[in-house]
Amino acid sequence: WAKANELLATRQSQDFLFGAELTTADALFVPFLYRIGFVAKVNLEENFQQYPRVRQYWQQVQATKEAKCVTAYGKQFVAKVMLQACLPCKIASFKCGGRKYAALPAEMNRKIEAFIDEKRKG
Repeated sequence: WAKANELLATRQSQDFLFGAELTTADALFVPFLYRIGFVAKVNLEENFQQYPRVRQYWQQVQATKEAKCVTAYGKQFVAKVMLQACLPCKIASFKCGGRKYAALPAEMNRKIEAFIDEKRKG
């Protein structure tokens, strides 16, 4: 957030991360902002309060037709994809024991247990 705000502050108000045209950097940053707004709009707003240039940037990006490549996929789209893949059914079958999780190799289990033990100690 801070670096993006700092970078944008060095640009003209109508510019994107690296100038007047959208770049690969924008293509990586825009989905990040979109997903935060999608999952935790309050967090997005809190960060916009602290980094106003990022808010301005986000508003500019949303006004572009390119932004629709990211922002067209909202909750309705996600719900449709989940239902088409019968994801609720798959989750229920795991929970009810109808499907089994893939077993982890013994070495991986040891690493996980060591990691958890270390977290508990410290």
